[in-house]
Amino acid sequence: MDAFGSFPFFSVGDITFYRDLSLSFGKKFSKKVKAKAAYYNQTYNLGVIEHETLGDEEMVYANIAVVDLTYKFNRKHSLRTELQGLWTKEDDGDWAALTLEYNISPIWFFSVMNEYNYGNPVSNMQIHYYNMSFGYTDKSNRISVRYGRQREGLLCVGGVCRYVPASTGFTITLTSSF
Repeated sequence: MDAFGSFPFFSVGDITFYRDLSLSFGKKFSKKVKAKAAYYNQTYNLGVIEHETLGDEEMVYANIAVVDLTYKFNRKHSLRTELQGLWTKEDDGDWAALTLEYNISPIWFFSVMNEYNYGNPVSNMQIHYYNMSFGYTDKSNRISVRYGRQREGLLCVGGVCRYVPASTGFTITLTSSF
């Protein structure tokens, strides 16, 4: 067994690409209030995943905490607040994020978000990434409009990751499920 508690028997190779250990729980406090909390310990091989270089020289070790609170005003209206913290010595340093999302179920959502790279070792790179968005859902189709600043890098939503370029401006997204 190695220092991280994994067993060599289950290893595929000598280089770690990605490892994610997590713990999460949820609690419904009343009909109106529910909360979720999660902790993630991630090991991420930046060289292999983003730069396509084989090796373990660009490893990122991160600790992430997420708290998600939802308050239901009534059957259709709710406000969701999400707080996130990411702590790492590698890559771009520590991050904090706040999201406020107002939902009118099942059709509309409106949100504001800020990601802040407060721990970047280069002080002029400690940037706020503000976003405002709204969307409309009809059955299995969803259209959303977003304005704000997007940081460059790997963007993961719901377990699906893709590399995105840095951008500032409007983004329109159309999603259909079938």
